[in-house]
Amino acid sequence: MHSPVDTKYAHLTLDELITAFAVHSAEALHERRTVLLPVQVDDILIRRRHHYNRYLSKRSANPLDDAEQLVLFTHIDVTDSETPGEALAAIRGVCGKHSPARVYSALNPGG
Repeated sequence: MHSPVDTKYAHLTLDELITAFAVHSAEALHERRTVLLPVQVDDILIRRRHHYNRYLSKRSANPLDDAEQLVLFTHIDVTDSETPGEALAAIRGVCGKHSPARVYSALNPGG
């Protein structure tokens, strides 16, 4: 008998998902300050669902593109001198201008 796979789905844009994880994890109270972020560009995968997009294009005059968005989040120590900067650089390609700024503010409260 197979056990069910514990899969979590979030109906957010990639920008909203990454920003929410980073900001909430950076603001959480725990022993060691860490943030959850993808560390490199390869940690973010967008897999287009071509079959579903074809179906949508037949049913709607102006369909939105559909894709699975997979993100590998890593606990990053906020005191690390390099990795948080690499992570912010990695998300710039998929996040709007305001999101990295929100994450940076959560990493550097009061300053």
